Formats: sequence, C-alpha cells, structure tokens
Amino acid sequence: MANKPDKFGIKFWIAADVDSKYLFSGFRYHRKENDQPSDQILGLLEPYLQCGRNVTMDNFFTFLKLSRLLNDKKTSLLGTVNGTRSEVPPTAKNFKQQLYATYVYKHKDTTLTVYQGKVNKNVILLSLLHPSVNIAENEKKTPDTIQYYNTTKFIVYIIDQVPRKYSIKNRQSSGLFMFSSMC
Repeated sequence: MANKPDKFGIKFWIAADVDSKYLFSGFRYHRKENDQPSDQILGLLEPYLQCGRNVTMDNFFTFLKLSRLLNDKKTSLLGTVNGTRSEVPPTAKNFKQQLYATYVYKHKDTTLTVYQGKVNKNVILLSLLHPSVNIAENEKKTPDTIQYYNTTKFIVYIIDQVPRKYSIKNRQSSGLFMFSSMC
C-alpha cells in the first residue's frame, strides 16, 4: 500500500489478548484464490471459540457472514465495516449529517453504528456485543461501540509497531547488541 511506511514485506494475521497484551495466535498470510477469509479467521480463533469471548476486527475481516458464524460459536464480534460492502444498508452508506452525528441500524442480534467523526468521513461498526448503543455526553458525542472498539483495537497497533522498532533497517534499533572481546 502506497501510504504505508513499509511498502513491502510479509503479511501476518494475528490474534492478540487485550488484557495481557500478548500475541496468542497468528500465521503468515499467503493468498490463495479458493480460501475464504472466514475459514482462515475461524482457524485462527479455533481454540478460543465457544468461550463467550469478543473479537475486535478491522474492516478487511468484518462482514455479516463471519459475524453469524462467530455468533453460532458463542463468540461476539465488533469491527469496522467497509462502506462499499453489499450488506451495508443504503441509508448507512449515504449517511451525511452534521459532525458527531450517530445513526444506529438494528437487525436481530446485530447492531450497525454509523458515526460521523470527521467531515465527509463515516465510521461504520458492526457489533454483536452491543444490543443497544449509548452516546456519551462529551464534546464529540461518541457512541459506546466506538469507545469499546478504540479500547480493544489498540493492542494490534502496538504489535504492528514492534517489527518497525526492532527492524534491521533501523540503525537506531536498541534491540540488537554486538560485543567484541578486548583481549
């Protein structure tokens, strides 16, 4: 991706625990045309399904079919949704309101929150965890789905920073030391 600092490299799909801040599962992504992302995600999360946990995802992985599969396995999902997906209702795609406005769409056990945090820029969240959405009484009127997403997604950003910090390209890396004998 042109706007990423590292344009080339190996892509990993990871699962990390928010409380302990440790990576607990992951694999190297190798694109196969017949693989569905939902199958790969279920494989990644297999040991942790049926436990009543929540999974927070970004928009590459979040789609309605996966949310239903996880719900059948007693696992909730919260994630950003790409606004161009066919499962996003037209009212959510075309949501243009004043700044900090929120639109909530409810269907069975799924809640779709559309939040306008920036001018002409909406954030769409799909949640199985939030049966209702409360809006904070702060300046930005942030929905609790957005607040929960921000508190659980940060660990992935931290794990993404580690390879850059200790990269061999980075000469100021403090992770590598060289010793020589002075005999």
